[in-house]
Formats: sequence, structure tokens, C-alpha cells
Amino acid sequence: PMYFFLSNLSFLDILFTSAISPKMLVSLLLERKTVSVTACLSQTFLLHLLGHTEFILLAVMSFDRYVAICNPLRYTAHNEWQGVLLACPKLLVGSIYFYAWSHHCVHQAYLSVGQELDHFFCDITPLLKAACVDTSYLEMLDFVLSSLVLLSSLTFTIVSYTYIIATILRIPSVQRRQKAFYTCG
Repeated sequence: PMYFFLSNLSFLDILFTSAISPKMLVSLLLERKTVSVTACLSQTFLLHLLGHTEFILLAVMSFDRYVAICNPLRYTAHNEWQGVLLACPKLLVGSIYFYAWSHHCVHQAYLSVGQELDHFFCDITPLLKAACVDTSYLEMLDFVLSSLVLLSSLTFTIVSYTYIIATILRIPSVQRRQKAFYTCG
């Protein structure tokens, strides 16, 4: 499953970069630094979806390393389908997060579709500034949901690697310890 996760991570990185770069390059070349609200919504949706999915994938990868180092006999029982099943929840969580966020954004804040934003790169801030209503609730919702995804995946990763380091330090042979560290890197 390690190579499955690495290929997914590289694919997510490519998608993340392609969600920003083309529009930004065109805007910089044509010196037209505006973006439509619809394009901004799409870009923001993709940025958050891919970014949060990447955080969750990194947490799942740390769990995979934990099983490989701390429970090597169980790791050999894993197959590719189990890796796929481990990867599916990250997509589900990311999708649910953004469907909820975009639903609130569109329905709570009326945005005129023909409006142009004075930005070449779109994130949540210029989008909320263009809203016709008070967006403090949306800003708080975005902060809470983003913090939840970030802190939960970060905590999961730190706990996994803490167990890995504790297990490696209990290995008596220096050569076997180095081999275990190379597996994590």
C-alpha cells in the first residue's frame, strides 16, 4: 500500500498545482488580474478539497508506516484493496467538508454571478469580501472546519510517528534500527 499512497500523493500534488497555476499564469501574462465569482468558487472548492484530502492522506500514510514498523506481521497481510479502502475515507471526508462549505457559501451569501473579483489567485478571503451579506459566520465555519481537518490529521500523524520512534528505539541492533528508520523516510 505504500506505493499506492505515494502515487496518490503525487497525483494530488499535481492536481493542487494545476488548480492554481493556469489561471494565475494567464492573468500575469495578460495583466488582467480579475477573476469571475464562478471561477473563484471553483478554484476555492478545488484548493480546499485537494488540500484537505492531502492532509488526510498524509495521516493515513503515517498509519501505514505505523503498521509496517510496529506490527510487521499484520502489514504483510495487507493487500492493495485494503490500501484502497483506507484511501476512500479521505476522499469522503474531503468531499463532505466542501459540499457543506460551498452550500453555506452560496446560500448564505448572495453573490452576483457576473461580478469580477480583483484578484488573479482566488481564495476564501476575496470571495467572502464580494458577498452582499455579513460573512462572519462563514469565516468562522471555514476556520473551524479547516482547523478540524488540519489538527486531527496532524495529531494522528504525530501519534503514529511517536509510536514508531518508541518501537524503533526498543530495537537492540543498530543496523536493524537504521533499516527501520529508512523504511519511514
